[in-house]
Amino acid sequence: MDRITTMQAFCAVVEQGSFVGAARALEMSPALVSKYVSQLEAHLGARLLHRTTRAQSLTEAGEACFARARAILDDMSALEESLRQAQGRPCGRLRMAAPRVLGEDRLPPLMARFLAQYPGIELDLHLSDQLNDLVAEGFDLAIRIGALSASSLVARRLADWRVMVAAAPGYLARHGTPRVPGDLTGHACIIDRNFAGGSVWPFRVDGAQVSVQVRGRVSANSASACRDLAVAGLGVALSPEHVL
Repeated sequence: MDRITTMQAFCAVVEQGSFVGAARALEMSPALVSKYVSQLEAHLGARLLHRTTRAQSLTEAGEACFARARAILDDMSALEESLRQAQGRPCGRLRMAAPRVLGEDRLPPLMARFLAQYPGIELDLHLSDQLNDLVAEGFDLAIRIGALSASSLVARRLADWRVMVAAAPGYLARHGTPRVPGDLTGHACIIDRNFAGGSVWPFRVDGAQVSVQVRGRVSANSASACRDLAVAGLGVALSPEHVL
């Protein structure tokens, strides 16, 4: 027995004043409306309506049942409407992970625009230069730099991320300026441990991919720190363009 349907039939009879009126409102036959009301009475073990050939009236149990049934049906309607609205207008808590190099520079103005567009969203932004386990740590999404490793996660490319090799003028004056990627093997290179390639730096020369194994005495787990170390003259750094 569908209890919701039986309550709808019962409430319609009360509100329309007859089984015929209820049948018209519910777009079903009067016999089916009567069947649903009888099923509800049998389930509750109480007569809900005094039936005559001309009219129906509520019993004491029927009055109590109508008040509760109408409240339940109204709550169901409100729930359905709220779910429909939620599907059409995003709302709730969004837990997001991003690298510090993005979160401390590029993301704030973008997030301001996003939150203005979706006032129902609450943003929980976590900045880390480590790769988060999205599932284990409960993140809804993450912005990552570089190629995505084999994963069942759904990914979308947002933009190209240009990286550049840079060094301080003082360092270049002392050690010379590398002219081609292979020259880096003779230089002190600052390794960003968050870079997916580690000490293998990728380049594109005449349309071909070239990888160079670099070495250095200094490494860090922050693109900004690698930049600052390069500025201090400690070597050559591979850093995102906008960090330099």
